[in-house]
Amino acid sequence: MTVSTSQFFHLGRSLLSGGDSEGGSLGPIPPCKATSSESQPRRPTEENQDANIGDETSPSSPASSKAASGVTTLASTVVDDFVVPMEVDDEPIGVPCGPRMTLSIGGHQEQGSRNYQEDRAAVHYCQAQEECLLYKAGTCSCVVSGLLGAVYDGHSGEDASKYLQAHLGDAVLKAIHHLKQNHGQVWDCKTFGDTIKRCFVEQDSIILAEESIKDGSTATVVVFDDGTLFTANCGDSRAILIRKNSTWCTLTQVYSTRYTDGYSVKYVYRNVTLTVGNRTIKDLHVGLMIDGSDVKEGGQPSAYLGLSSRLTELRAGSRNPSFLQQLAETGAIPNFTVDIRVSRVYHGLTGQLVLGDVLPQGEDITLIPLRKDSKLATRIAVSAVLVRSPSTSGTWIEANNMTEFHHVTVDTGADFTVVPEIVFEGIWAAIEDEFGRDRVGSYAYIDACHKIWFREDVVTRLPVMVVRVGTESTFEMHLSNHWHICEGAWCKLRVIDRLQQDKPLNKFILGTWFFAEYDVSFDFSRAIITLRSPKRQRNVVRKVTSPEAWNKFRGPLRKRAERQRRSGVWGLLRSCTGM
Repeated sequence: MTVSTSQFFHLGRSLLSGGDSEGGSLGPIPPCKATSSESQPRRPTEENQDANIGDETSPSSPASSKAASGVTTLASTVVDDFVVPMEVDDEPIGVPCGPRMTLSIGGHQEQGSRNYQEDRAAVHYCQAQEECLLYKAGTCSCVVSGLLGAVYDGHSGEDASKYLQAHLGDAVLKAIHHLKQNHGQVWDCKTFGDTIKRCFVEQDSIILAEESIKDGSTATVVVFDDGTLFTANCGDSRAILIRKNSTWCTLTQVYSTRYTDGYSVKYVYRNVTLTVGNRTIKDLHVGLMIDGSDVKEGGQPSAYLGLSSRLTELRAGSRNPSFLQQLAETGAIPNFTVDIRVSRVYHGLTGQLVLGDVLPQGEDITLIPLRKDSKLATRIAVSAVLVRSPSTSGTWIEANNMTEFHHVTVDTGADFTVVPEIVFEGIWAAIEDEFGRDRVGSYAYIDACHKIWFREDVVTRLPVMVVRVGTESTFEMHLSNHWHICEGAWCKLRVIDRLQQDKPLNKFILGTWFFAEYDVSFDFSRAIITLRSPKRQRNVVRKVTSPEAWNKFRGPLRKRAERQRRSGVWGLLRSCTGM
C-alpha cells in the first residue's frame, strides 16, 4: 500500500475573520515534500473517482457527520461546469471556536451497470463547540479544526468502502486530537502527514484481518485544520481544488498498481502433483496469482495453469517454466506443441485445447515461422499488409521502416483485433470504396470513440485483410467474421487501432477472431505456427450478443489501474462504451 500526504495551501486569516469572502486570498505555499510508505499492493484499482474541495463559501448542512452511500464525488458549490452537486442543504456549518464561516457540501453518484453501489463518500465536521472533539479536549484552535471529507472507490465489492466510510474519518480526527494533545500547536506538516498515514495503515490492517471483507477500496481524505488543507490518498482517487476564477489543480498524487505484459500483482509458487489419465506428474511448479479477487470465501489464491507466451519461460532450464514446458520436460506430452480449435464464439472462446499433438499436415495448411528474436513466443514477422473490399483489389502496405509492421502478435486473450493506424485507415477506405463515399453513412460509420459500426445486413461486404509473411506466405482475415455485438440493426466491428479516444496504439494483435477463423497450432521446439481453416471439419458457431449482456459477463472482475489483460498483450480490450 502506498499513502501520500501533502500540505497544499494556507488560508489567510483575513479570509476566515468574518470579512467578505470575495476579497479573501488563496495563495499557494511550497508544499511539504510528499512522503510515502510502501508495501506489497493488495487491491489494485482501475477507475479514477474525484474528491473535489473548493473555496466557495455558501450554506450547507448542519449535521455533525454526513455520509452518503453511493456518493463518489464530494464538492463545494458549483464552479462553472466542473462540479454538479447531488444535494446542497440550506443551513450553514457553524465554526466551533472562532469566526463564523459557511461551506456548501454536495455530491454526485454514478452506479453504472451493477445492481449495487461499490463507492462511498463521507464528510465529518464540528457543528457546535459542545460537539467538537478537539473543543472537548480543550485544544481547539481559533479557526476551523477537524473538517474532513473523503471518497472511497470500492472494487470487487462494497464491504471495504463501507467499512472505511464508517471508521477512517473518525480515526483520523481522533489521531489529530492526540497529536495536538502531545504537541499542542507546535507541529509541522510532516508530523501531521505521518499521523494521518498511520490511520490509513491501521485501517488497512483491520480490513486485511477481517475475513468477511473480500474486496478493496481506494481512499482519498481531505482535512482542513487550523487554516491549512491537507490531503492523504491511497490509490487513484483524486482531490481537486477549484478556485473562484474557475482555475483548478489536482492536490493528490495517483498511486496505481500497473499490470505490465505477462505479470500480475504477486505470484506465490507451489509444487503440486498432477494426475493425467493413469500417469502422475510430481513437483509441477504452479504460480498462484494473488490480488483483489472476486473468488468466493476460501477460494484465494487462484491458480492459473495457463500457457505462457513469454519465450524465456518456454526454454529448457527456465527459472519459472511454464505449465507446458513442465509437461514436455516430464514426458507427459510427446511434443512441445499447442493446438487451439475453436467451435463457438460468444462471451469467450469455446473449443479444444490440445497439448503435445503432432502438427497437422496437408495442402490446406499454411506454415509460418515464429520470430525467435522476440520476447514473446507467439510473434510473426510481417513484410506487408493489404486491405481490400470484396469488389476491389486493394494496395499492399509495405512494412519497410514502419516499426509497427515488423511483427504481429497472436493472442487468445485479446477480444479485439488491433491494427496499426495506417491499416485501420485502409479498412475504412475499403468500406468507402465498397459503398461509395457519398452513400457510406447509410451502411457504416465511425463513432466518437473511433470504433466502426455497420449494418448487420451488409456484413458480407466488409473488407478482407491479407497479411504477408516473408516473400511468399500469406493468410487472410475476413472482417465479416469480426463481430458479435449488436444494437438493433447496427453491429460493432471488433477491429480497433486505439483505446477509446487515445492516441493510436500502433500494435498489431490477432485475437479472438483470428482463432475463430483458423485452427491455430504452435510448435515451440521448431518455432513455427500452422493455420488451417476449420470449415472442412466443423462450422464455428457465432452467437450475437448485446452491449448490456457483454458488459455484464465481461466486465472487470476486479478493478485495476488501467484496463488490464487476462492473458497476452492488452487482453480484454474494451471500447469507450465499456465493451
